[in-house]
Amino acid sequence: MTLNPRSGIASMIVFSASFFALSSCQQEFAFQPHQAIAQTETIQFTTADLPPLNSDICQTNPEADACNRDPEVTTPGVVTVLFTMSQIPQGAASLIIGNAIKYASPVKNPRVLFLKDSATHGEDEGDADYIKNVLLAGYNVEYREIPAGGLPLDYTFSKDLVIVSNPGHPLSDPQTLTTLEAFKGGVILLGDDLAQGASFSVEDFTGITFRDNGAAISCGGNTFAYDNLLGYSYQIEMNTEFLPGLSDQYKNYTYGNDIDIGEARSGTQVLAWAKADASTCDIGSIPSIVRREK
Repeated sequence: MTLNPRSGIASMIVFSASFFALSSCQQEFAFQPHQAIAQTETIQFTTADLPPLNSDICQTNPEADACNRDPEVTTPGVVTVLFTMSQIPQGAASLIIGNAIKYASPVKNPRVLFLKDSATHGEDEGDADYIKNVLLAGYNVEYREIPAGGLPLDYTFSKDLVIVSNPGHPLSDPQTLTTLEAFKGGVILLGDDLAQGASFSVEDFTGITFRDNGAAISCGGNTFAYDNLLGYSYQIEMNTEFLPGLSDQYKNYTYGNDIDIGEARSGTQVLAWAKADASTCDIGSIPSIVRREK
């Protein structure tokens, strides 16, 4: 992904549902990319305090299983979400995060360490604010920035779940990967280039065999752009097992940015698929959200 002057959250993903008005919470936090977050900040809730998922979709589908916080797994896993979260409508992004947590951690109210990667190169700098203040509302969250050189293991002590955000670049440091591998709890990777590391492989960790950045697709002597709203859009379909109890209008949409093109390895659970626009090249279905048991 290249540097993208932000043109509005709702423009990146288009749902067939028409009611994605911004919540007051999103209005307050999501459009403040230059407001600094403290390097370490903790927000705590008890189990009794847990609100429902912060999603407009859940307000109209309160009984859907996708809207509760009950874990879907009994053992920790690695969930990789190949989207830039701050460019997704809040209702959908909250659903994706909430259900990714349910597939990554067997703990209903996990102690979460949310990390901004050490090298985001100035791209989508509001992503961390959006995720921390809106998408993770209601969870026990400690926010930190990964220092240059990688994630120290002691950052993860006493945590159930580690979430790493790098919206538009590969994972920065091999030491971060080493720490995530050693960590005994669940892990979520958030970013559309996180099927790859910066000059190192994350394939064994994510369960995705990386093929290409996905910013352009070529066939028949033609090249089609899929990057920063400058060309075509991927067609996304989230599985019913990932978002149970919701109709297809909340699971099928378009995404106008690049998605790492790869293949799910044996034993990797694919929770969402992406396809190229039918008017361009047929690349088949590529995984866009996956889970690998840790």
